[in-house]
Amino acid sequence: MKFNNLLAIVLAAGLIFIRYKFTIPVLNVGDGVQFATLITEVPKEKYGKCQLVFNKMVVTSSGLCKYRVGDEILIKGVVSKGDRGIEIKADDVSYNKTPWYGTVLREILQARGLVEAKVKEKLPEPEAGLLLGITLGVKNALPRDFYDKLVKTGTIHVAVVSGYNISLILSALLPVFGVIKKRVVRLIILSVSLLLYATVVGFNPPVIRAMVMGIISFIGLVTGRQREALRVLLISCFFILFAIPSYLTDISFQLSFGASFGMLVFYNKFKNLLRLDLLGLEDGFYGSLSSQVVVLPLISFYFGRVSLVSLISNLLSLWVIAPATILGFALFVLMYVPLVSNIMTFIVYILLNYFVLINNFLADISYSKIEVKIGLIGLGVYYILLLGGLTMWKGENTND
Repeated sequence: MKFNNLLAIVLAAGLIFIRYKFTIPVLNVGDGVQFATLITEVPKEKYGKCQLVFNKMVVTSSGLCKYRVGDEILIKGVVSKGDRGIEIKADDVSYNKTPWYGTVLREILQARGLVEAKVKEKLPEPEAGLLLGITLGVKNALPRDFYDKLVKTGTIHVAVVSGYNISLILSALLPVFGVIKKRVVRLIILSVSLLLYATVVGFNPPVIRAMVMGIISFIGLVTGRQREALRVLLISCFFILFAIPSYLTDISFQLSFGASFGMLVFYNKFKNLLRLDLLGLEDGFYGSLSSQVVVLPLISFYFGRVSLVSLISNLLSLWVIAPATILGFALFVLMYVPLVSNIMTFIVYILLNYFVLINNFLADISYSKIEVKIGLIGLGVYYILLLGGLTMWKGENTND
């Protein structure tokens, strides 16, 4: 990585931090708040009251449950300290309106609900929950015991929609773009397709990052001004954080960006340095190792543990996610064609069952993880040394 590029990253990070400090309100316990929000998921009932997560804040009120996805509501309440951080105890919740995009969102999520029910009819658990997680981003779809095992093996990131799923969709759409001559039409199809998918799975940070990155990459492709993938990643990250500064402290965004950054920067370096022969599994090993170099300190900082089998589990099991995701989408389309859907269900089950068996086995190994928590100073020192080392590492990398 050239020094000029590193300097640009530092300056951009400083600008984003300044914007974050001046745009994110500081809420103290006891403060009164009032705001409007669109309901994008069904409020959950807990201890006789309903909860709704908005901008990393939990809104609690007995009156939330009567509203539906797509409704815009007005909330008045008081800031308090909850189990998940800032909590708003709303003493006044009122209906404002249902905008047209709220109605569209409601219809999309209702259709998604029908697909979820059908998948659970055709597949057992945890395979059904795993398929719904990697394709539709259904939260809490996995049984708790299997979720904990994925945490132990360091593969929990595949159980939810991420930028990887977006890249699969983009790859699947590329043949369609080849037969369309007008660049503007191709860009519109891409943007609408990605926007529709992001609406279905939810606008979480990794999906937004990947969606913006995909659109920027395609603009470079169709205009003949292709940029390096790393530069596109950094540009998309800058625009997302500048537009939505709260993502700066979002754990999923940090992990998603860190994994992508590690893949782009370290993959070729490790490949050229190690030159391993792993019977065709080298690419998976280099990719997993490249991501882990960047995200492991973050995992330790936030969760206080590090998986000792993550490299092995990622190497042995992640290769099934791409075919399972693509076949899963095909299964949704052909769900009501009996013979075809039965055959596809069987293939998807075999792939996901293999993933389940590998991770169950590795998670049951004693000492599959260790409890270690790196502090904020240690985290900063690690990344300073990592970036400094990149400026001096002369290993070949097409993205440098």
